[in-house]
Amino acid sequence: MTSVVRRDCGHCTLVDILMLMCCVLQVLPGGLVIWRSAAIVPPYAKLIENAGFNIKCLQQAQDGYMDRVNMYCSFWVAERR
Repeated sequence: MTSVVRRDCGHCTLVDILMLMCCVLQVLPGGLVIWRSAAIVPPYAKLIENAGFNIKCLQQAQDGYMDRVNMYCSFWVAERR
């Protein structure tokens, strides 16, 4: 399990760039990455898409239960192109 740490939602942080590089290097075409976020639309979703993934939000909090403790607002999947 890996987490993406955001310090500034307006710009890419070094952590974002390093995580994205690791993701791109480790996921083969057709491979999937899944994540949950405390944001309805996480700011790093566009970074993942620009790195060669097709992203899709599977569920958002307003659609119903995300989890039992209400920590997450969205659930995403990305497929490597």
